Amino acid sequence: MTTQPTDAALQDALKLHREGKRDLAMQRYVAILQQNPTHVEALYYVAVLTVQEGQLPEGLRVTQRALEVSTPGPAQAPLVAKLHNLMGQTYLRLNQDKAALESFGRAIASDPTFVDAYGNRGTLLAEMGKPAEALADFDRAIALRANNAEDVSNRAGVLADLGLHGERTGHRQHAGNRFEHLQTAHAAAIRAPDMLCCEFHFSARAERRDRDQFARARAQQFTSRPFRQQAMI
Repeated sequence: MTTQPTDAALQDALKLHREGKRDLAMQRYVAILQQNPTHVEALYYVAVLTVQEGQLPEGLRVTQRALEVSTPGPAQAPLVAKLHNLMGQTYLRLNQDKAALESFGRAIASDPTFVDAYGNRGTLLAEMGKPAEALADFDRAIALRANNAEDVSNRAGVLADLGLHGERTGHRQHAGNRFEHLQTAHAAAIRAPDMLCCEFHFSARAERRDRDQFARARAQQFTSRPFRQQAMI
């Protein structure tokens, strides 16, 4: 009997979240959870907002709580996958790559059609020096979402690591043609209710790039490694 009011309250909170009114959005999420402490989607967005605010350990705690109260089965499988993906992104920001890799794997196991988990795991595998495994993930991501500039560009970088330069050239050119579309898509993504963590993931990747910039300059063999810029949550 309370589903419709709860859904309306969640949409109201998401609207505030999209508008950047995070304090108000958090108040609305908390109000929902006061009525239903096991509302998995509200917990998920609390975790997203918490991570966006840089409170990474707390974000992990809330994400874990959401996973604990989620219902096994196909109905919540996409949301469970998003929770694992968020956990992986948070671990990335904490430089816990092994835990991030495991989380992305759980996201894929929960929902084998969740394209961004493949892209995230592929990027991490490439950064870990496993280009063949990364290539398989990028191939799967492109199969699920054809012509995505980010996945195509990242795949081209992995092909370079594997020495497949001819195929790489075509993929780089195609990715370049779609880069402006990617930027436009990201601008829209940070306003969309199901892509709220895109903003966070751009930030997390930027931080990792900044920390690694000097090392990469001294090790040119890593310059072709892909860096994921976007992930749906």
